[in-house]
Formats: sequence, C-alpha cells, structure tokens
Amino acid sequence: MAKRTARDLARPGGWLTLDELRQLWADCPADDFAAQILLDAAQITCVEHSLLTDADTGGLRHWRADDPVPADYLTAQRLQAMAIWRITQATPSDDTIGFDQSAVRVWPMSNDIRQLLRRPRRPVIA
Repeated sequence: MAKRTARDLARPGGWLTLDELRQLWADCPADDFAAQILLDAAQITCVEHSLLTDADTGGLRHWRADDPVPADYLTAQRLQAMAIWRITQATPSDDTIGFDQSAVRVWPMSNDIRQLLRRPRRPVIA
C-alpha cells in the first residue's frame, strides 16, 4: 500500500483505512470485522469530540464530512481505536457502574486524545 501524502491528508473523508490502522498498530486485532468496528467507533467518537474554527463565522463547530481530515485527527482515531480495544480486554474493576448483567463500564476519552481534536482558540506566542 502506498504511503499517504499531505495531499491525501487534506482530502474530504480521508480517515484511516483498515490497512493503515494495521500498519500503525502492530497489535491490531487479526479479525477484520472486529478491527473495522474499532476503527468506525473511534472515528465517530473523534468527530463528536472535534472542534474546528468555522472559516465563515469564526466560531467553533464539529468536523463535517466535507472538511479535510487533519493529521492529528488520524492520530486521535488510531489512539481511540487502541483505547477501545484495551477497554474490551480489561477486567472489571472500579470503572464499572451497576451490577451483573446491567453493569456498564465508564472509560471516558483520554485527555491526550481529546487535545488532538480540539484546536487552540488563540495562537501560542513563544
């Protein structure tokens, strides 16, 4: 598979593919269906947590399908897929609310991943 270029990263809908995820994550699940579910869930989570500056209004908004996908969003998607996989492999502990079959695990998105999706509102002055 060919490597991505800056032009590829700027195309609308340019989220990670399953092949790219496997290149970037050595321990990616071998089952294609399971890996694709992780990738899709990570993309949805990243879109929901994304904030971009709207070129027309200057306000903040979520990423839309016609927007280019920034390179840091691809990193966030990979890290979130890995985090979701770790959650499914973890043993129940203090991260569980409820009992028995009605128990729900609560693992919010990592701050490190969230920061990749949230652009600073002001430039950093060095």
